Amino acid sequence: MKLREKCPWTAMQICNSLEDVNMRGSFFVRRVAIVGLAVLLGACAVTSKSSTLQTLRPDSVVGPVWEALTLEGSIPLVAPKPTFRWVDSSQIVGSGGCNSFAVQAALEGQTVHLGPLRPQGKPCMTAPSGQEDMFFRALERTRQMGMEGEQLLLLDGRSQVIARFGRKL
Repeated sequence: MKLREKCPWTAMQICNSLEDVNMRGSFFVRRVAIVGLAVLLGACAVTSKSSTLQTLRPDSVVGPVWEALTLEGSIPLVAPKPTFRWVDSSQIVGSGGCNSFAVQAALEGQTVHLGPLRPQGKPCMTAPSGQEDMFFRALERTRQMGMEGEQLLLLDGRSQVIARFGRKL
């Protein structure tokens, strides 16, 4: 199969050049070209998710209950799913599925500052590193929040999505 058939259309010109080097160039030149292509495509793939998010206003987040759709990329979540809601512009309350919690919060644009989590701490029949633990870890790692369509996204300090939430009906 030709290299051209394997390449995405957005990198077609690079792939054409690489194919020319692959057919005519020395072993060393081919290796350098392949490494260069990998670095270039890798750099293009790393983008800041926060640049595509709609910024939240403190007064716009108060009210609705948000239910977890994904945590750390895991699908599907089982009932009861983690939920939270902003009580006012400085406090979030919710449930990890078993334990309820409260946390002080401050939202400035997409940046969010969460205080220490205060879970209820009742005994639960949940697996260690299960859904509730993943949810609480996601909250502790959250540094940004923003809307993407109808979903509320939690992002870490590197602007990587760590959880997605939808409005609970």
